[in-house]
Amino acid sequence: MQYPKMPSISVSVCSESYQVGIREDMLDYTIPIPADWPFHRKTTVLATYVLMFFRSPEISQRFLSQVLVNRFDTLKYDEDVEGLTEAQTRARERFDTILKARGISNLKKHKRIVRNLKRISMRLIDDVQSAIRGFLPEEWEIELANYLEDVISDVLGPLNVDPFMRWMKSLEREDIEGVFEVSRSV
Repeated sequence: MQYPKMPSISVSVCSESYQVGIREDMLDYTIPIPADWPFHRKTTVLATYVLMFFRSPEISQRFLSQVLVNRFDTLKYDEDVEGLTEAQTRARERFDTILKARGISNLKKHKRIVRNLKRISMRLIDDVQSAIRGFLPEEWEIELANYLEDVISDVLGPLNVDPFMRWMKSLEREDIEGVFEVSRSV
């Protein structure tokens, strides 16, 4: 298992015991992103992968908005955790600096990677679909948010989960539609 080795902030306290096995099964799906790729390219690949789980960019934006409200926006007010606000601020600034300097990578020339991501996302959805029969939509959303949080943490580092989700939420319409188009091009 690739993802549990990295520390992650997971604030979901809503998981029932039967959901733990599902989460472990989801974490068996690793993403083929070369470790030596630059940060901005990894970020673009992750954005493409995240969008594969949604039928439209608008649905993904609504989902990310809810994840941010429920999991991350409340953390900035937690003054009991010394240094958390400062660490988050520095991580967001670093994330923004890198992406402003480098921009979104063009993944059209990386069709093999996009095809692999599509295969992984479809297998994950198919395998998990049978296990989540009877789940409420909210339960599936919790599991998906947990999974995406772990994947982002593993690829970009734990302090970049919040900045990544904020970046995706803030993408201009043409940028997110361009990434969404790549996610559907295979």
